[in-house]
Order: sequence, then C-alpha cells, then structure tokens
Amino acid sequence: MFKILLLGGASALILTSNNSENPTFEGLEIVVSSPKTDFRIFGKPTSRPYRRMGVVLTYDKLMEILLK
Repeated sequence: MFKILLLGGASALILTSNNSENPTFEGLEIVVSSPKTDFRIFGKPTSRPYRRMGVVLTYDKLMEILLK
C-alpha cells in the first residue's frame, strides 16, 4: 500500500518592467507575511523588460490518497 500526499497550489512570476544593472524588489514583505506562501529570487545580476527574476508560490489543502 502506498500513500501519496497532494497539495493544490499556484505560482506567479516576478517580472521586471525596465532595464537595470542593480535590480531591486518591492512588496516582498507582503509575500513573507502570507501563510502557506514562499518565493524564489533567481539572483540574476541585471534586468530588462519582462525578464523573469523570480517566482511566488502558494499552496493549500493537503490530501492523502492511499493506493493498493
């Protein structure tokens, strides 16, 4: 018998809107204070319009499925 744990979740990209040699991030305190939410900053040294700089992840509702 196997037990599988499943989470429902969603993700959103952190995109830039301009060119920068030293990109900064705003609003991360909102993400940090939100339950069941995490973020990943990719650590890219420069930005340009629509470049993916990170991702925000959120999840909820743990389900267990038993398989025979």
